[in-house]
Amino acid sequence: MASKEVGHGIIYVDVPSDIKDFGTAFGEALNFAFEEDITLTRQLIRKIGGGTTNEESNIPKWKRALSAFKRIAKVYKAKHNKPPVIIYDNVNRLARMDPDILYVLQDDAKDNADNRSYIAVFVSSEGVVPKIMM
Repeated sequence: MASKEVGHGIIYVDVPSDIKDFGTAFGEALNFAFEEDITLTRQLIRKIGGGTTNEESNIPKWKRALSAFKRIAKVYKAKHNKPPVIIYDNVNRLARMDPDILYVLQDDAKDNADNRSYIAVFVSSEGVVPKIMM
């Protein structure tokens, strides 16, 4: 589901069944293009023009997508005077297969809720997530 279908200021991220694809799914929810997914021509233009470095591709895609979302959230809040909302659906998959990602998302969500940068909603179909998030 594209963010346009959910509503303005709301980003919907569906955690895929294969956790290795989470970063890509997160990026797609934001319409975010990862450096390594850009054509060779565009990469050359960026390098010549002083664009991003290869070190960026060593950072997991989900972390880069989260960073991009936080930048977008600041712009959105400044423009609309309200924080955007990000919905993480099927987080039970993260809890089972890579709980460290869930811990980072949860900590970041709390920090940003405290300063009203964005609101995060975690949706789960299993009882394991509430136990982890306590």
